[in-house]
Amino acid sequence: MDWLDRHLAIFPEPELLLVVGAGQGRDLPVLTAHCQRRIVLLEPQSRWADELRQKTREQSAVEIMQCALDEASGQGTLKVFNFDELTSLRPAPDLQALFPGARETTKMPVETLSLADLVVRCDIEADRNNWLIVDAPETQNVVLDGLKDPDLARRFHHVVLRVHRSISGQVDLGSIKKEMFERGYSALGSADENHG
Repeated sequence: MDWLDRHLAIFPEPELLLVVGAGQGRDLPVLTAHCQRRIVLLEPQSRWADELRQKTREQSAVEIMQCALDEASGQGTLKVFNFDELTSLRPAPDLQALFPGARETTKMPVETLSLADLVVRCDIEADRNNWLIVDAPETQNVVLDGLKDPDLARRFHHVVLRVHRSISGQVDLGSIKKEMFERGYSALGSADENHG
């Protein structure tokens, strides 16, 4: 049982699970085991979004949105790397130091949505047991900035920010946790020092 599985298991079933950066659906079995109501998976990479559609075609509770979370809604440019997991709107500035073999292979246009527009498009009601899971490190500041709006903050009962080991040196987890505490969220645990 992984950390997300244990975390979901200690709370009532979410009414909505919104996952930003769903990737190839690594967490899909855990998500569907804990939420039968509604799961929305955001994934900007067309190949991965297609794979997610195939994996979930018989799961009526799951919907796939091929777009990226960003400061503003519109169009962005997804930078695709030879390591798929590094594909991003905003790759880490010292990506070459972290992954010496990483190189950009192509760029592709992608629809972007602000957190406010995403909430509207998904019709996310306030003061419900809705979860926001962010597994796209470059969008964490977008989420934190968006949640400064009290109305948007009321749309999510739980916020899970996943920080990957490969970029943990660039993320100040202490500051993120402090900021979330100040907004009324409480950190109930993390997988380790590199996840929060």
